[in-house]
Amino acid sequence: MDLSFTALSLGTRELTIVAEVFLANGSFAQTKKIVLSENLLQKSTASTNSRIAAEAMKRLSFLDNNEMMLLVDTDSQTRKYIAFLAIIKTYSLIFEFCVEVLRYKYVSFDNELLDSDWNQFIEAKRVGDEKLSRATENTIKKIKQVIYLMLSDAGLIDSGQVKFIYAPLLSSELKKVIWHDDPRLLAAFNMSDADINSIGKGV
Repeated sequence: MDLSFTALSLGTRELTIVAEVFLANGSFAQTKKIVLSENLLQKSTASTNSRIAAEAMKRLSFLDNNEMMLLVDTDSQTRKYIAFLAIIKTYSLIFEFCVEVLRYKYVSFDNELLDSDWNQFIEAKRVGDEKLSRATENTIKKIKQVIYLMLSDAGLIDSGQVKFIYAPLLSSELKKVIWHDDPRLLAAFNMSDADINSIGKGV
């Protein structure tokens, strides 16, 4: 299981910058050269710039053209949702946590995320995945911290000690764009099956 998402949190700013460059030239190789040579990400070191650029391009490569174009030409809140969309398309662990834990609780009218919810989820995943099973407790703690920060920044959970679960208010345009990509992705935004099906009827 790919765990490289710890290199960057939600990354809305970084993804938007890199996407603008990519859409102008259509090549990730050329995009990397431009982003690094012009120091567009403005990180403290060359190695950090390179690592963040690579992670941003990795996530962007999972977005389709409509999603990427919307990312660079929309409001700041929708950008956050598209950055999160890129994350759940890139990393199965995060998508599964959203659908199997957050969404399951939310549609069951249980709106508080507990530590035990995470613990049960990650222990079950560790059993079936070699990389997770070999991960140290410090690594698992880091994974949890980054995922929770992503979820908070995307508006799916609170950032405080008590973590309530929310369903983000996606624009009609974004809902349709995601539905055309894969309706199942909308479940990671805590949408019910009925709501997802209603979007399908309107496209």
